[in-house]
Amino acid sequence: YNLTDAGAPTYLEENDSIELNYIMTSSKLDINEYRTIYTNATVKDIQQNTKTSALTTNITAAENLLRAYKEIWHPDLSVPVNISVRIRILSIGDPLTEILLADYLPQGASITSTNITYYNKTNDQTSTLYNHSDYDLGPPAQDTLPDGTPADIYHYNLSYNYTDWDGWLYNNDTITIEYNVTVLGGGEWVLPTILGGFDPSYQKHIKTEMYASANVPSFDAELKILNDLVKPGEIVKATLRLLNVGGPKAKVDVAITYSIKTREGELVRESTKTIAVVEEKEEILEKRIPTEAKPGVYNFEAFVTYTGREAITTADFEVVNPEKEDSSMNIYALGILLLLIIIVMLLRSRHR
Repeated sequence: YNLTDAGAPTYLEENDSIELNYIMTSSKLDINEYRTIYTNATVKDIQQNTKTSALTTNITAAENLLRAYKEIWHPDLSVPVNISVRIRILSIGDPLTEILLADYLPQGASITSTNITYYNKTNDQTSTLYNHSDYDLGPPAQDTLPDGTPADIYHYNLSYNYTDWDGWLYNNDTITIEYNVTVLGGGEWVLPTILGGFDPSYQKHIKTEMYASANVPSFDAELKILNDLVKPGEIVKATLRLLNVGGPKAKVDVAITYSIKTREGELVRESTKTIAVVEEKEEILEKRIPTEAKPGVYNFEAFVTYTGREAITTADFEVVNPEKEDSSMNIYALGILLLLIIIVMLLRSRHR
């Protein structure tokens, strides 16, 4: 703090004082654990004489603490579009109430199979909590993650009602929130959850934050034609390259529908195959051109689907007229033959 830049007077006179007030938050302290804070101050009088003073203070954590853990995992790596989440809330010390929680998920995610339980350490009993009778959870609000990615926020008021519990977390009591979530699209997210509670002894709100990462595969598809010119009845070949650009490197079943279409979008031929992809794979795709196909530019299309997501890639090739090609070859051969005849005749005339 440079107080000459603040609203304080330029000079301090005898018996004047400056008081600094600020709030610190730490999720790393246990109850009754302390940290040492060092404060140094330097002042200069009107004769430019400098004096320095130092103060050492121990700060001890309060008698209660909210601690939470958030886990995200894929229950089935073959279907990584579905992920599971567990949030565990633990109270340490004096009782807390007004438990509020804000849980971030990727925008558009869909929650299913929500299960919330309360464990009473005193009587060693677990109770199931229900929405609107024990807590309140409405539709999500929209916000952004710290990196600017859009996200949905689910606000839990865990002290909304008291049908199956009394709304208080006592020492070593826990609340566990478990649910499954379907994520649209692929990528990687760092998803926070913010937890707060009211401490009636200190008349203060305390909070903690937890972070977990979610990874969902996302494939980039690229198609390359291997033979640009084909005749009717011949086979056109293409290489499809799939690259996992986001999410876990787990084996994913990928369905490929590849087809030949006219430039107007009319389907000529189509096939489907399924392959397993982990991180990167190239697949050769082949389709035979119908013998009745007309000359012109055609479109080779690969439509890729996996775990509820899709990608599409296309490339052009040309079907040529075999008759024109053959006639062109005949004209070319005839021209070569005539040239040879002329050369032979010229050589004979010179010998004469």
